[in-house]
Amino acid sequence: MTRAVEIDALREANIGIWQTHDGQIMAERQKGKPLEQVGSELGGVTRERVRQVLKKHYGTTEIRLLTETEVAGQLGVSRFLVARIRKGGIVKPQHFGVRYFYSQQDVEAVKKYIQEHALCPMCGGHKSISSRACSSCWHRHRWLLTDEEGRNKIRELHKSWQQRNPDRYKEIQSSARRKHRNKKRGGNLCPEPSR
Repeated sequence: MTRAVEIDALREANIGIWQTHDGQIMAERQKGKPLEQVGSELGGVTRERVRQVLKKHYGTTEIRLLTETEVAGQLGVSRFLVARIRKGGIVKPQHFGVRYFYSQQDVEAVKKYIQEHALCPMCGGHKSISSRACSSCWHRHRWLLTDEEGRNKIRELHKSWQQRNPDRYKEIQSSARRKHRNKKRGGNLCPEPSR
C-alpha cells in the first residue's frame, strides 16, 4: 500500500514540474544552462527528468545559440554594431574561447536596443528614426542603402555631371586608373606629378 502511495506521489511531482514551470524550463535551457543547473533551480529535479520533460513537450533538449555574425545577419545590421552593444554591457552572451554565443533572449535584447536608440545598422551611430542610416553612412554607402529606383536616379545624376564636366571626368578617370595600376604592382599610391 505504501508503494502505491509513493508512485502516486511521484506521478504528481512529475506532473507538477511541467505545470508549475511551464515555459521556464525551456527558457532557462535556452539561456545556455546545463540540464543539471536547470533541475536544481526547479527544486532538485534530476537532470534526466529535465531532459525527459524538454524532449516530450518541446521535441528537443538542444540549445540554439547564435554567433555574433549570425545575430547580425538575422537583424540586418553589421557584426561590429552587435559587438559594440555587447561591449557596452547591454547583453551578456556566453563566451567560449574568442567567440560569443547569443541566446534568443540576447538577440531580442539587441534588437530592442537598436530600435529604441535608433542606431545606424552600418556603423552603430545615432540616426533619425525615419531614415535607414546615419548621415555619414548614407553618403558613404548610399548605393547599398537605396532601392533600384534610387540607383537609377544616381546613375542619371552621374551621367548629367559627366556631360557637363567632360575634362574633369577624364582627369578623375585617369587618376583612378593610375592608382589602380600602382596598387596592383604594389608600388607607390601617390599620384604622378602633372607635366
